[in-house]
Amino acid sequence: MFLIVEDEPAIRLLLEEGFMDAGVEVMLACDGEQAIAKLNARPGGFEALVTDIRLGAGPDGWEVGRLARKLAPGMAVVYVSGDSGYDWPLNGVAGSAFFDKPFGLSQIVSAALKLLAEARTLPAAIASSFAATPPVYH
Repeated sequence: MFLIVEDEPAIRLLLEEGFMDAGVEVMLACDGEQAIAKLNARPGGFEALVTDIRLGAGPDGWEVGRLARKLAPGMAVVYVSGDSGYDWPLNGVAGSAFFDKPFGLSQIVSAALKLLAEARTLPAAIASSFAATPPVYH
């Protein structure tokens, strides 16, 4: 299951439909607090996270990504934002991907699935060091 975190309803719906069309089960969150609650309620229960950075008041996407990786070190993490790309090398979890808005839906779906496939091929001992992998900017 993938967790999609986006405060803009139209973009959240677009992401949901794109991943569901690719055969992925998704859970949605509309802000950082809701995302953190869902991550804590299902530690290790998500295979991937796709999150916007600016999520309104409360935790931002950077915080959500760090918690997701803490709970599941090999989790695929994809960030999207219209204005936070410059912060990604410092704030994004390593081994993640970043896409500027507007983005191509197929690119995000492909990137998340690729990161997930890479994480699945890693032995458990190496998965926890996945965070040492440099992020990929798109």
